[in-house]
Amino acid sequence: MLNLKLEDIETLNTNGQHDGSRVFLEIELKNGVTFRDVYWTESNTFHSSIVGDKHIKDILEYELSNLRKNLHEFDIAALKYEGSFPCNT
Repeated sequence: MLNLKLEDIETLNTNGQHDGSRVFLEIELKNGVTFRDVYWTESNTFHSSIVGDKHIKDILEYELSNLRKNLHEFDIAALKYEGSFPCNT
């Protein structure tokens, strides 16, 4: 179970917790419900005024690092093939 805390959005904004790097997430719950939210990585907060606990931060950092790794590998593979296909102009 996650311990997520609901905070006042004005307090989060005033304290700068909605500043910095953010990610757009789509989250699917076990019951099939999906929702989208914005997540600020440094402050572990969501646009919907939720502050995450260590567990949610660890999960999201793990998933984001895998995404970055996969994107980096995709970029390297794309560079290998760049210019190797004929261009019909």
